[in-house]
Amino acid sequence: MRLNFTSKLLVVALCVCAYAPAFAQYTYIIEGGPGGQHTGSYTDAGFAASTGTALAPGCTATGTRYSGTGTYFGPSRYAQATFTPATSGFYQIDLAWPSTAGQISTAVNLYTAAATGGPTDQWGNTGGPVGVITTGTMNMYYVNINAWNTFTTAQLNSGTAYHVGLYGGYKTPYAGGVTPADALANRVAIGGFRFMAATPVGVTYGGIANHATDVPVTGTSLSWAAGSKDSFFDVWFGTSAGSLTEIGTGLSASTLSLNLDSQSLQGGTQYFWRVDAGNVDVRTAGTVSDFTTSVVPEPSTAVLSLLGGLGLAAWTTRRRTS
Repeated sequence: MRLNFTSKLLVVALCVCAYAPAFAQYTYIIEGGPGGQHTGSYTDAGFAASTGTALAPGCTATGTRYSGTGTYFGPSRYAQATFTPATSGFYQIDLAWPSTAGQISTAVNLYTAAATGGPTDQWGNTGGPVGVITTGTMNMYYVNINAWNTFTTAQLNSGTAYHVGLYGGYKTPYAGGVTPADALANRVAIGGFRFMAATPVGVTYGGIANHATDVPVTGTSLSWAAGSKDSFFDVWFGTSAGSLTEIGTGLSASTLSLNLDSQSLQGGTQYFWRVDAGNVDVRTAGTVSDFTTSVVPEPSTAVLSLLGGLGLAAWTTRRRTS
């Protein structure tokens, strides 16, 4: 069977798709409303069901949760999501909420222990969260709806339970003080929490300059500087830029060099290499760099003749003395 031009293009495209690397991006969504994802990881105190719906990508709940419109300020009336990562790394933490008169300065905290009973929070409320890592505010007053809004990016350890909680940090209507007025808002609402593996920033190469020549065949190392949100590195090496072999897999974030003596470098040879940065299940490929090793000189004819003569003389001497 003969293929026409269009069919050939389709075959090529299918082959490319079949062999292209597929890098997933770990995402964990927690919702409190009915039909939501991982609702068992959601808890709240003093909140009630709302018919408002958060339509951020990936949300499935048909409703949300809100604090009511009464006196709700302070940590005692909170909503919380709990996430225990299976893999250590950097995670971007996002929140989504429905269209509502949410507090302009909603208090949001990342912590590792109880939601209440801790020290006074930064807004002057007693009994704040325990084990706070990061704290801040997010504007939920009819803005940034139906979208994921980033609270923070944090380095989380596998097996540790982390909580993201929110509550009305300031009394509403506003009662004065050093904080900006928030008189229009009358509630705190939440649709979902998202924990997503952060994309690592590529490394910066050091040591051997790109296109370097006369590089020694022994004692040579590749080196690099880590970018932000890098948890590990994969090192690729070979004599063809398009066909590199992985010689370092999952190197720790503190490993910033790799000695090449195990690769038995040959003289007068061009080598290519790259370092990919990784975090959880996301990788950022590095650029391909290259260098050429110095030529190892072969012994000259005169040197070989001299060595041969010395060897013959030594043999003759042994014969005479034996």
